[in-house]
Amino acid sequence: MRRKIIKQGLGGYTIYLPKKWVNKLGLNEGNELVVEEKDNRLIIEAERVIEEKIVYVILKKGNHKHIFLQELIGLYEVGYNEIHIKFDYEKILNPERNKEEVIIDVIESFLPSLIGFEIVKLRSNLIVLKDIAEPKKGEFDVVFQRIFYNLFNFKDLISEFLEGNGSSKDFAAQHKTIRKFISFCLRILASTDKTEYEKIQYASILHTLDNINDSHLALGYVFPDELNKEEIKILKLIGELIYQYKAAFYSKKDSDIEKVFELYLSINKILKNPKNLNDAIVGFAQINKLTESMIKPLMVLHKIKGLK
Repeated sequence: MRRKIIKQGLGGYTIYLPKKWVNKLGLNEGNELVVEEKDNRLIIEAERVIEEKIVYVILKKGNHKHIFLQELIGLYEVGYNEIHIKFDYEKILNPERNKEEVIIDVIESFLPSLIGFEIVKLRSNLIVLKDIAEPKKGEFDVVFQRIFYNLFNFKDLISEFLEGNGSSKDFAAQHKTIRKFISFCLRILASTDKTEYEKIQYASILHTLDNINDSHLALGYVFPDELNKEEIKILKLIGELIYQYKAAFYSKKDSDIEKVFELYLSINKILKNPKNLNDAIVGFAQINKLTESMIKPLMVLHKIKGLK
């Protein structure tokens, strides 16, 4: 992008700011900019103006609870900061239990999954949810790391479960925590200072991590009473694979990415001819393949950061 310098008055000079950049940050006449001189560069920065993005959800009698909650999480992830939920009937259908549940109870129970959101208005036929906690700079990277930490800990949960010290409820709780972190990262990704190309790669990785998280949850319901030696070995390798991917992500070394691929191949070799084919083996294979699919966006990210 190139701009011509325009002389103003008795010695002042101006340039036009890109309209797309101004609109993206929600800037208007009178907003202040920070201008910094650095060698032959002039760096212009602006505080992002939070745009009020409001959306309305209409609930009718017979609407399904889980479809409604999926809609809520989707609106949250794409960046709406105020959600108005209107309804004429105070209950919503839970088809899994074949019963109706009170809408406000459903929302209050689900609200912890929407980091930063609270109920700000409650009427007989209206509930308003609003983002009351603006994300801090650097918060995306902190929460992104927590996702890997919690996924890695699934290995320990599985071991405890097999030793009789845990239950499938522990898997559900861990899955819920990771899902909350992934949704939060997807929500604030757009407001980070990452380039559009970086955001695409991060979004790809986050959606894949979400699938890996679902696969871990499924494992909690299909495990046999005990694992054989081969399955225990695969379990440890899967944990090591996720740990190594995180290490490669932050080291920015091609050699660490190669280690991830080598681990994937080692696990894949065992999974091709298992001694006992069961649902646990199928689950391991799915997690292994999903982790391998994250190598491509990781390499792109490394390349983008190397060009900066």
